[in-house]
Amino acid sequence: MKYSFFLFGTGNSPIFVNKKFKDKLKSKGFVEKKNPFLAKLIICRDIEIAKKAALLFPFKKIIVHQYELFIDNTKTEVYNFFKLKPILVINGFNGGIFFNNYHFLASYIFDDECDLGMKKDELILASNIFNKEEYENAKHLIFIGQKRDFTEINKSNLSIGIDLNEKRQEIAQRSYDRGVGVVIGKGWNEISGFKNSGFDSGNINWWDSKLELLKGYRFNVALENTLWKYYVSEKIWHSIKAGCLPIYWGKDSSIYDIFPKDSFIDASEFKNTDDLIDYTVNLSYELWRERMEKCIKVYNESIMKMNYSKFDESIDKFLERINK
Repeated sequence: MKYSFFLFGTGNSPIFVNKKFKDKLKSKGFVEKKNPFLAKLIICRDIEIAKKAALLFPFKKIIVHQYELFIDNTKTEVYNFFKLKPILVINGFNGGIFFNNYHFLASYIFDDECDLGMKKDELILASNIFNKEEYENAKHLIFIGQKRDFTEINKSNLSIGIDLNEKRQEIAQRSYDRGVGVVIGKGWNEISGFKNSGFDSGNINWWDSKLELLKGYRFNVALENTLWKYYVSEKIWHSIKAGCLPIYWGKDSSIYDIFPKDSFIDASEFKNTDDLIDYTVNLSYELWRERMEKCIKVYNESIMKMNYSKFDESIDKFLERINK
C-alpha cells in the first residue's frame, strides 16, 4: 500500500524530514509529494499548524506527528476542529510515540544508528561499580543540563503539574549551594563548571562528553523535563552506564514497570529537596552499592532486549494509528 504525504509547515518530525530515513520510508510504502494536492496525508508539527492545514485541505487526512512534549501537548488521538474532518494526533502524550520505557536505550527514539553511547551487546560489569575506597574518594553529585527560565517552559505542562524542569533545577541549585553538588550546562552562568556540555554542546556525539563527565560521581540528578507515562529518556540509562546512582522521579511515571523499588533514588518520595540531599549525604556505601546493583541488573536485562528495529516499531505504530 502506498502512503503519499506532504509536509506542511516547518519543523516537521525528523522521521519524515531526515534524509537518512528516506530509503527506509520508501520500503514501507511512503512517497513524499511536493504538491499537497497529490498527497493523501498532510503531516504537521503541531495542532495549530494542523488547523491551518485542515482549512486549506478539507478533503485530506491531516496528521500531527510530534515527539517533543513541549511542542505539542494534545492529549487525545483525535482533535475535532469545528465540523471539518478530524485531525489525527500522534505525539508523546497519547501513546503514538512513547509506548514503552526503552525508546532512548541504545537508540534515539526511532533512529537505530544512534545508540547514544549504549551499545546493544555491551553489558555493565559488576567490576565497574565503585569499591568502598573509590566511593569515599568520589565526588558526590552532578547535574548536567540546560537551565530553562519560565519563558522556555511549556505553560500548559506546568499548569497540570507534569513539568519537572523547576524541580530538577531546584535540586541542582540546592545541592550546589550546600557544597555537595556540581552543576554543568548552558544557562547556569558562574556556577557551571562548563557552559556547553552534553546535548547543548552541539557535538554530533554529545553523549560521549556527557558520559565522561558523569564518571567519578556517586549520584546524578536524572529527572526528565516532563513527567508522562513511557517518556523515559536517556538520562536514567546514561547515569547507570556511567556508574552514577540516578536520582529520578517515580511517582506517576512508568519507570517502576521495569525498575524495582529501592533501586534509583526516587525524588518524589521526599518531603522537600533538603531531605533528598540529606539522604544522599548520609547513605552508606553498602546501601548505595545495593541500589546500584539493582539498577545495573535492569540495564543489562533491558539492553539485551534491544535486538529489534526502533524505526520499524515507530512506523508500524504510525500506520496502526492512521489506518484505524
